[in-house]
Amino acid sequence: MRTTTSRITPVLLFTTLLVAQGVAQTVAPTLVKDLEATGGSYPQHFCTRNVTGSPLFFTAKVGGKRDLFRTDGTALGTLRLTTLQDDITSAIGVGPLIYFTTASKKLYKTDGSVNGLIMLKQFARLSDLHGTHLPNKMFFEASLTTNTWELWVTDGTVGGTIVLKQPGNGYLGRISNIGALGGKVYFSGDARDHPSDLSAALFISDGTPAGTHRLIDIPGIDDVTELTVANNKLYFGANRNPTATTPVNSDHEPWISDGTTAGTKCIKDLKPIGGSFCAGFTYWEKTGRTYFKGNRDLVMDDGSKVKLLVPAADICYDLCSSKGKLYFLASVETASGTVYSVRSLNATTLPLGGSTVITDKIEYTLPQTYGAQGEKLIPVFIEADPTTGKLFIQGYSAWMLVCDPSTKVVSFVQPAVAPAPTIPTRSFNYNGFMYFSADYTGQGSELYRVQ
Repeated sequence: MRTTTSRITPVLLFTTLLVAQGVAQTVAPTLVKDLEATGGSYPQHFCTRNVTGSPLFFTAKVGGKRDLFRTDGTALGTLRLTTLQDDITSAIGVGPLIYFTTASKKLYKTDGSVNGLIMLKQFARLSDLHGTHLPNKMFFEASLTTNTWELWVTDGTVGGTIVLKQPGNGYLGRISNIGALGGKVYFSGDARDHPSDLSAALFISDGTPAGTHRLIDIPGIDDVTELTVANNKLYFGANRNPTATTPVNSDHEPWISDGTTAGTKCIKDLKPIGGSFCAGFTYWEKTGRTYFKGNRDLVMDDGSKVKLLVPAADICYDLCSSKGKLYFLASVETASGTVYSVRSLNATTLPLGGSTVITDKIEYTLPQTYGAQGEKLIPVFIEADPTTGKLFIQGYSAWMLVCDPSTKVVSFVQPAVAPAPTIPTRSFNYNGFMYFSADYTGQGSELYRVQ
């Protein structure tokens, strides 16, 4: 049995970060609630309803089964909503509802109340829920048989849970990268007109069978990823395999689409041999442009590289915009090894050529290792709180950094018990706090939050 002292707020378990150009301080996260008395509950699947005052929803494993919980950030306000004896495998918030799937291939919905749970349908196959959807329609992959996949949609009612498209007839094998734009959803999938057709295509749906069809054929394209809606356009990365008109293989380059065949094109072949592996498409309202990481450079939506008027650095992993600035994670190779940092751009001049951004540099140097084994601190995600503008950075080995650009205060939040270095489950920003799962006792992860 865990003692009550094993979950006290771990004020002494943090390393203060030394910061160039700023003030350093220590931040201590707060345990929201100890949910599992005999081990960790390992919270995940964070989501909210799109209504004013929605609590935060998440799943946690208690008593051997993963159930749905809700919290307002306090122990008293953290409640268990389900006792299904059936592990929840994914959860997502769409409009005013929370949807989730279970290990027995059942789809449920809830309005967040204790008695608001309804089982919508039993399937033979059911994928995890993901993506961005229409306000009152949630799209997912499922099947009533075990030998195929189909595209389904639900409006939160039993009668409104219907199949939209089946394999064949220009439809796909598996869907991915769901994004909403202009009252419709777009998604990528493997075209299956005939067994030899392995190219990818973009699909569109308004939530009805008649309004769901292949939108764009891209010969030779496969592995469509990072489908992102920004500035009323679709951005994605894709591989272009050799064809009669494009005989050179081009691995994972950036593409843009306005939803038409004519308006769908490769932005630029940034690295003809090997691919640029683009990611992190982010709209920056200050310039009205979309930026992304490509071939370890910061690239604009016309394919031009941003010339950084700061010490030479590679763009790496992730970027975000907040309070008129564009922030990105960067790395610089030095004689002693790779140094990771957070950098910001403030566009004061943007020439007609669009190739140079005058920068207002703020740089936070990240520590390189931590812990007895000297684990590497490699940043993975960066996210900004829309209200406070604080930056939350998460990396391998489940560590977190909190940056306040307005005061240049940086705090390093590190779990005392580090798991094996793997890409962590992304934390969740809710009401000015970042919620995350961490293990401070060696007995398993619980739900914490930090501001």
